[in-house]
Amino acid sequence: SSSRTSAACSISITIGRFCSSSGASWTRYSTKACSRAVSLLTQNGSLLLLSGQMQSYGCESHFSQRGTLAFPTKSAVYGMILAGMGKTGKQDALLSEMALWNMTVRCYSEGQRLLDYCTVGCGYPHDDSWESMFIPRKPDGSYPVAAGGMKGGQKILEKEYLTGAVFAVILSHPMKYGKRISDAFERPVFPQFLGRKCCIASDYIYRGLYSTKKRAESAADKVGISA
Repeated sequence: SSSRTSAACSISITIGRFCSSSGASWTRYSTKACSRAVSLLTQNGSLLLLSGQMQSYGCESHFSQRGTLAFPTKSAVYGMILAGMGKTGKQDALLSEMALWNMTVRCYSEGQRLLDYCTVGCGYPHDDSWESMFIPRKPDGSYPVAAGGMKGGQKILEKEYLTGAVFAVILSHPMKYGKRISDAFERPVFPQFLGRKCCIASDYIYRGLYSTKKRAESAADKVGISA
């Protein structure tokens, strides 16, 4: 169901085993993390609201089949932060530290899945040195052959999106990153998208910095339900 309720579904990317809270309407999932993360994380929590007409968070997608998970990924959220900071190129040191942060996702509307059927590489002239570069080729660099012996190149793509979904993301991180994250969203250097460039946020993303995760979760319930 895509209806919004006061009790949110929560997915926590943290340390530990899978567990489900009895009597509550949220489930917690865990992913493998370094044991040093406990000592590096603080109780500061940056709250983000991810709400838009379309969102897409790929995982193990291929060129022709680009699906989406049911919740935002760390890579998508961190991509928005680094874009706002104006980071370009490899950011190994920064990403290594960010990988230790705890990220909790609370879902207030699951939305619905939308499958977009599209084609690429059709109509570009082969004798134009510039436009011919947009025609998909085979691994050996040659053009596919269409019916009748004509040079082909058209590819079918299926892209999946979440429509009408609403998520609140709580990032637990060292105190020194609080101001940098707020600046990244309030004064971004590069545009920020909800997974893909066609997915634009319909509301302000950054919703404040909180001293404890519990306070951030309370604030998330308020903004998530009203979104």
